[in-house]
Amino acid sequence: RGVEMVQLRKQDVRREGQGWVSLITPEAGTVKNKEAREAPLHPHLVELGFPAFVEASANGHIFLTPSVKGGVRGPWMGLKNRIGDFVREVVSDIRVAPNHAWRHLFKTLGRENDIQERVLDAICGHAASTEGGKYGEVTLKAKAKAMELFPRFKIG
Repeated sequence: RGVEMVQLRKQDVRREGQGWVSLITPEAGTVKNKEAREAPLHPHLVELGFPAFVEASANGHIFLTPSVKGGVRGPWMGLKNRIGDFVREVVSDIRVAPNHAWRHLFKTLGRENDIQERVLDAICGHAASTEGGKYGEVTLKAKAKAMELFPRFKIG
């Protein structure tokens, strides 16, 4: 969920083994189901220097500045809307909701690359679709392997 990424804080991004992980937590702002989860960073994002950007950032939120009272909801909404406006410049189809469409793309690309549905659900914060799918855990290792299967986006 793109809007969960804009509320990341410096302390929510860390190295884990050979890769990097983001902690998506309600302590930073709005989170689906109000449950924290870990999502590995895509290797391409790491190669582009995102961890170095985070390490060079000041403590606290990376992409937004909380209000004077410390709230993030207002700044979060403003940033979410600006991202939607930016995406709308690229995706002009009015049937596509810019911020919501990332989840559809994520699931579509995951299926095209044979990533297990349960792993995709765990990365997105979606509940298991079957009772059996609730058993066991989707480990960080499984999520990291899945992220390696996602294609890189051409930039510029």
